[in-house]
Amino acid sequence: MNLHGQNFIGDQLSHGAGKTFRATSPLDSTPFPPTFHLAGEKDVDAALELAEWAFRAHREITGEQRAAFLERIADEIMALGDELIQRAHQETGLPKRG
Repeated sequence: MNLHGQNFIGDQLSHGAGKTFRATSPLDSTPFPPTFHLAGEKDVDAALELAEWAFRAHREITGEQRAAFLERIADEIMALGDELIQRAHQETGLPKRG
């Protein structure tokens, strides 16, 4: 899992408005990388425009295409495996397994 702290605006990365923050573990108050960049108004406006475009395009696809798209997203999330579970545990303090 490659966390870089930048914002995805469509297929572009942005450093946002210049303000940054770091995630801090609720377990022991340890901050951990990376430094995240807050999105500025310009980035938010661009993301909203792209979301509106994506919504219009997405509603035109078939149910089968939509299902394949969502399954691909699920596969990519699952491929992150234990690394994602560990990071979620560090950021939330929730147990690793339910």
